[in-house]
Order: sequence, then C-alpha cells, then structure tokens
Amino acid sequence: MFYTILKCMGVTFVEPILTKDIHGESFKDFNWLKEELQALWRENGIGASGSKIDITDRVETFLRTGEIKKPTRKKNKKIESQSNISLDTVITENHRCSQDVRFF
Repeated sequence: MFYTILKCMGVTFVEPILTKDIHGESFKDFNWLKEELQALWRENGIGASGSKIDITDRVETFLRTGEIKKPTRKKNKKIESQSNISLDTVITENHRCSQDVRFF
C-alpha cells in the first residue's frame, strides 16, 4: 500500500493513496475528497455520478464485496401548486418556493 505524507504547520499527516486494493477498514478510517472517490471510479471504468455520501457507500461496498452498485436516481416528486395562498396557509414539508409563493 502506498501512502501520502503531508506536512502542515509542523504536523505530519499520513494517509493511504486511494486505490481499488485498499482494505475496507483503512478506507473507513479516512475522510476522502469527493474528487478522490470519483477518480477511483473512473480509473476502474465505473460511473462516478452522485453525492459524496452515495459514492462513499458504493466504494465501501465495492472494497468489501467486489460488488459494483449502480448510482441511485432520485425521482422528483410532483408538487402541487398552491394557487390560493394566504396568511393562514400552512407550510408543509414539501414546500417549494415557486413563482406563486414569491409573488405573494
């Protein structure tokens, strides 16, 4: 395993270089940049889309089991437009600041 040594303000940091050969436990011990995770996927011909949390989960699964999980796509929920907005209108969990709301 190869390591990167960083020195910052008199403190030395050592972290492994992210490759597909890194052990799953070593992977979880470090906070990887999203760009590092995406580079690992691209080097291995795997799609690198998604949030950092999503990519981290997929990399961890890959390192543990060898399984390549596809990125999950979130479906946009159709949000109903509130045409009659008043001071008594209740703001719900699915509130969206649409043109109607901004106009009000």
